[in-house]
This record gives sequence, C-alpha cells and structure tokens, in this order.
Amino acid sequence: MYNKLFLNIILYSIIIFSGCSIFSNRKTYEPGINIKLLPPKSGIYHGVTPGIDDKSVEESEKIINEYISLSKSKPVWICFSNHWFDGIKFPSEKVKLIWNLGFIPYIRIMPWSKFSEGVIDEKYSLYKIINGEFDYYIALWAYEARNTGIPLIIDFCPEMNGNWFPWSGILNGGANPDFYGNKQYPDGPERYIDAYQHFVNIFRKYDVNNITWVFHTNYNSFPEEKWNSMLYYYPGDEYIDWIGISVYGAQKPNDKWIEFKDVMDSAYNEMITIGKNKSYAILEFGVIETSDPYQKADWIKSAFQNIIFNRYPLIKAVSYWHSKWENRDGSISDMCINSSFHSLRAYSQGITDTIFKSQPVLMIFD
Repeated sequence: MYNKLFLNIILYSIIIFSGCSIFSNRKTYEPGINIKLLPPKSGIYHGVTPGIDDKSVEESEKIINEYISLSKSKPVWICFSNHWFDGIKFPSEKVKLIWNLGFIPYIRIMPWSKFSEGVIDEKYSLYKIINGEFDYYIALWAYEARNTGIPLIIDFCPEMNGNWFPWSGILNGGANPDFYGNKQYPDGPERYIDAYQHFVNIFRKYDVNNITWVFHTNYNSFPEEKWNSMLYYYPGDEYIDWIGISVYGAQKPNDKWIEFKDVMDSAYNEMITIGKNKSYAILEFGVIETSDPYQKADWIKSAFQNIIFNRYPLIKAVSYWHSKWENRDGSISDMCINSSFHSLRAYSQGITDTIFKSQPVLMIFD
C-alpha cells in the first residue's frame, strides 16, 4: 500500500495541474465546494439512462440529442454506468460532455471486472473494498471528480437486494450473521453498508463535496425475505441524499406482464419508510416492446398517469431506461422510447406534462 504522504502528493498534484478552463457552456464551481441536488420546489425531475456506457463521446452526444428530439423534453440528469472492467477510472470525458450539454452527470458505480450474474467478483469484492485494497485508486477517482467543478450524482452498487450483481446481499453472506461484524445483523446487508460508507468516507477525507449520494434498491427483493428488505441495506441518513428504486415491467420477451402500479405500489410504501427528510425517486423504470402494438404504450401511459396524478406524492424524480439489448438466448429487449410509434407518443405526451421539471435546484452548503 502507498503511504499517506505519497498519496497526498499525487492527489494534490492533480489539483494543481488540472483545470476547468475547457468548460464553456455551463458554470463550474471551485474544487471542494459543497453542492447538492435538492428536490424541485414543485413538480418532479426527469432523468434518463440512454445506453451510453460503452459509447464514445461523439456517439454519446448523438444518442443524448436524439433522445431529447424524440421525447421533446430535456432531462435534469443523464445516467450512465462506470464499470471497473479496465480499472477504477474516473469517466472524465463523458462527465464533461454531459455537463456541457446542459445536464447533471449521474454515475452508477459498478465494481466488477466483467459482466457476470449471480456470482461474486473476486477482483472487486465488497470484502476487498471494505479492507481498503482500492483506497488509492478510489481517492484518485474522487479527486478527479472534485476537480471538474461539476455537481455529480453517484449511485454506489445499485439493486443490492437482487440476486444478480456481485455486490448483492445474497452473494455476500446473506442472512447469516455469524461471519462478519455485528452478530445480530445479517452479513450480506452489513457488508454492503460498510462498503458504501467506506467509499463515501474516502471522498470526505479529501474534501470531495460536489456529490449527491444515492441509495438505489430494486422494487422487490430476491429472495423475498425480511433480512433482504430495502431497509437492511440503508447506509444511514448521514451518508445518503436521495433514496430510489428500479421499477420495471417485463424485461425479456417471456417475462410475465405486470402493470406499473402493481409493481410500484408496494415498493413505494416500503421505500418511503427509509430515511428521514430525504428525497425519493424512481431511478429506473421501463418495459419492453411486445407483439401487441399497444401493450407497451398503455404501460407507459398508465405509469405517467399514476405519477402525474399524485399516486406517489413523495416521488421527486423519475428516470427512464432508454436502451435496447440482445439477451443470451438471442431474443431482443427493446425499452427504447421509440420502439414503436405508439410507445413514443405515450412517452413524449407523458414526459412533457408540466409537472416534469428540467431546471435543477443546486444548493451550496457551508
């Protein structure tokens, strides 16, 4: 491990020799400033995940602009994932692009070395994160984030109450309380909490304060057991600014069709019991196109109706998952807003309702 003096020299060198002069389209802030995204004074923010994770800056700009044109709206944030496949690297170019286009970068931190479902990632396990094996590289990531002068949203290890990501509770000790930490608390959630807190504490150690921190669960838990409920994973009010959920309908062609409110109702009621004086969001939602030309459109229309007409009064932001992918069996899952004429019309009519706000409320704290 590098000693603390050497680490500080490297990190402060980054501050001295980095600059924010390339930013021309939007105001940037002094490194170290404490700035957060607050909920809108009225209405609901609109965000999007447009499938730019593996795209170049040029491709990403084209995709983002195409989404704006199709939806006839401007989001508050653009979400993408920061995979650690090639190491722990701050996505500087993509962050600058998104900010210069007029949006807040929302970054999902994904500590895995390759795409894999249902297995531990031995390279970037929660155990290794907690033990500080990546502190040096996380600190460098944090300092680069600090130097941008850009308000960022960070979502560390999302959907941990599922069973697919390597940081999920079921893969990191599950319900067993005997092998880690507090003997009265399930090991899986406890490891997740400690990893999240450790990650945030590195940012705090080096005065990286331009971050809005997000706690992001799935709408239901796999397995559906008490120890695996949302609340058990919560890192604490002092670590979290926004609390949110993923709320999907069918994601693959053979999935059971479930209406939005049937998915959302119980998840919402569980989510709002977490945290005190926090902002709540639907951080991901969407559904695939089917052979029925109206099915997806009706799902989207119903989702917007329930949101707009205040079925979920504490929701202050929604963010659609706008992408298309091929599944392992060769089938296609198309969640794009323009997967059909009817779906695009339903989405654009919903997202352009006056309740959805495009202007973020950014607050600077002492």
